[in-house]
Amino acid sequence: KVYIKFFSNESGVSERVIHPAEMFYYLDEWYVAAFCEKKKAIRLFKLNDILDYKVLNEKYENFEIKK
Repeated sequence: KVYIKFFSNESGVSERVIHPAEMFYYLDEWYVAAFCEKKKAIRLFKLNDILDYKVLNEKYENFEIKK
């Protein structure tokens, strides 16, 4: 798990705990696809918008994705 603090145009600065799954490059930007514990869904985070991060000692757990 990774704690991130990031900037969103919609909500300003926000904090999340994510379970990263994949990093990819798209339209000249790097992104991380991750399960977001707060939203209980897969979300995309632009790396340039991540202001701070910390790798946590906690391990991934089973989770349900909203349908």
